[in-house]
Amino acid sequence: MAVLIGHAVSDENGSIDKTGQSIEGDQTGKEICTRHFYVRTGGWHSYLQPIDIGKGMIAARYMKEICDDDAFGYSQSKRKTGYKAIEANGGKVHGASGSFDCSSLVMTCLKEAGFNVSVDAYTGNMVKKILASGEFTLHTSKDYTADDEHALPGGVWVGDGHTCMALEAGSGSPTPIIGPYVEVIGGSVIIRQGAGKEYPKLTTAHKGDHLPYIETDEDTGWYWIESNKGIGCITNKLKYTKLVLLE
Repeated sequence: MAVLIGHAVSDENGSIDKTGQSIEGDQTGKEICTRHFYVRTGGWHSYLQPIDIGKGMIAARYMKEICDDDAFGYSQSKRKTGYKAIEANGGKVHGASGSFDCSSLVMTCLKEAGFNVSVDAYTGNMVKKILASGEFTLHTSKDYTADDEHALPGGVWVGDGHTCMALEAGSGSPTPIIGPYVEVIGGSVIIRQGAGKEYPKLTTAHKGDHLPYIETDEDTGWYWIESNKGIGCITNKLKYTKLVLLE
């Protein structure tokens, strides 16, 4: 089955509300909503994959919360009121209210997740602005734009005039880690059978790998993690690894 996506579609009158006359909130349950992946008329020209899966999952969580909360509706003229309300509410969706259009919704979810982006973007320039963060990879082949197989939570599809976000992983993508993980950021790093270089090699992790975190060794600070060869230890040096603690 196709992955679940979230997007902002139109106001209660089926329009983009340029004049600000729409009623605040989601009057139909479909102004801002989830649905399964589809290829829109005209297609998607770009798919942006988050490099940090943890942040992508947080962005997807924001998208799902907003889609499920009828206090948020669609309006192009009031497109930033939803973002401002969430910011004023300490970054929490519940208890806030406001409006988005499709691009401000996606950019808000990315920004609240910690990606270095601005909400001031629209479908015509958001690919460039998202890539400028250095936190996404761009895919334009049909394997990514006409199929959801490689999708990850927080991934963004962009077409002429519309955008949406993946809320889950596609069948061809690794299952995202639920919980804290150690990210390898410095080339290839040896995973050992104990917390120190004196222990035998268990396997090797590579840049971009995300390893489920178990605990930190009290004596060395090394991380106990799960690898493809079982439980082992990896260095805690910031040059090589980063511990990511999801909320």
